[in-house]
Amino acid sequence: MKGQLLSSDFILGAVIFLIVIGFVVSFWFYVDFQIKSNEEKKETESRIIRVSDILIKSPGSPENWNGTNVSSVGFYADRGRLNLSKIINFLDLGYQEAKHKLGLQGYEFYLYFNGLNGSAVNYGGRELSFGMNCTETSSEIYKVERVVILQDSSSFLSVMNLILWR
Repeated sequence: MKGQLLSSDFILGAVIFLIVIGFVVSFWFYVDFQIKSNEEKKETESRIIRVSDILIKSPGSPENWNGTNVSSVGFYADRGRLNLSKIINFLDLGYQEAKHKLGLQGYEFYLYFNGLNGSAVNYGGRELSFGMNCTETSSEIYKVERVVILQDSSSFLSVMNLILWR
């Protein structure tokens, strides 16, 4: 047995070594996938919070923006209230333009307002909702609900809902 090029011990050792390497590589890719997935989840959660903050805490730019001159979207009016006219102007934007103004390229979104009782909010005969309806095929769906005060000639409480997915 001294002159054999490949012994059974060597072949067995090589097979065990390759199996162990295979498990280590598989585990490495699994852990890498989990880390990337968690990072993407945190980034999306941060993005939806940031967009909802901008909508309720910023008046937009220019301050009295409309659909033709808007450079950034915001609904803030004063004293924590949202301007219904700005919301209507936002509803008149095209979907792709709205995504661009909100910094949501690569995402889909749906924004809607409902009363504290869950009913849809209408203003001037229009339901305050905009965007794409989320499909059940979406794997990761994020939603933020913010209680807001809508202001026109009177003020009333509402819930602003923002849904984001890829």
